[in-house]
Amino acid sequence: MDQPTPGGQLVQTPSPNHAEPGNSSEWTYDKAEGLRAARLIDRERQVHGQGPTWAELAEALGWTDWPQLSPPQRVARMQMLRRKGWIVYRRRSRSLAPGARYQKVQREANRG
Repeated sequence: MDQPTPGGQLVQTPSPNHAEPGNSSEWTYDKAEGLRAARLIDRERQVHGQGPTWAELAEALGWTDWPQLSPPQRVARMQMLRRKGWIVYRRRSRSLAPGARYQKVQREANRG
């Protein structure tokens, strides 16, 4: 499971869903990736009071292709996670927050 370091920084963990550099079209959404993203964002907000940047989240998720993606490709990837309900964000830096789907999973786990 992804964990922040003692200094609160997100730790990169390999993602089973990332594409190799130059093959960004191979990235596909899956539920586990959305859940991992939302958990990382939730922890970052708890530790620092704000969400990570998109680049910080990509690094923490092990998306090694992120630096090679064009801005529209980056937006498309984040929009996919938002459309699936895992994350929300606004047009300002560090606005990433867990979405409604993650909050539902957390409520169900707490009832558990």
